[in-house]
Amino acid sequence: MTNSICFSGDCGICDNCSNNTRDSFSQKIDYSKHGCVRGDNLSKIMGPKYVQEFKDRYNKNLLRWAKRYQFKDPFCYGYAPQKIRSSCSGKSEVFHIIDETHSAICDHPYCKMMYSSSTEWEHMSKYPSLPMYTNENDSLQFCGPCMNNESFS
Repeated sequence: MTNSICFSGDCGICDNCSNNTRDSFSQKIDYSKHGCVRGDNLSKIMGPKYVQEFKDRYNKNLLRWAKRYQFKDPFCYGYAPQKIRSSCSGKSEVFHIIDETHSAICDHPYCKMMYSSSTEWEHMSKYPSLPMYTNENDSLQFCGPCMNNESFS
């Protein structure tokens, strides 16, 4: 089993936090791999009941978001903003909508949790057509509801 890097970045217990050697500072961490593992770990912590609760809330908010912007699919994104300036990544960046089917997964931890607990059929049919935004260097992706802070409210 692969463990994800710690959630806080300063726990002092995991390898990432306690291995403070010269070599450890030069290591490049592939956060995309850890994101799915972190989502899997979070779904185990939360349990199936709460994961389903989040999925239900997210799906309701996604439908509301899609209806407001008349979003049908990535090719026909209606009135969804083409570009959004957001600080959901921790700094103010411009995100643009992905206007084609994609393999992007939202970087919000709860979205990663929902993805890891979804079926393969959902991975192939639902996720490639979700409204997704990516930053200018394509290193971060967030879904439409997460961009507007409407995912789980």
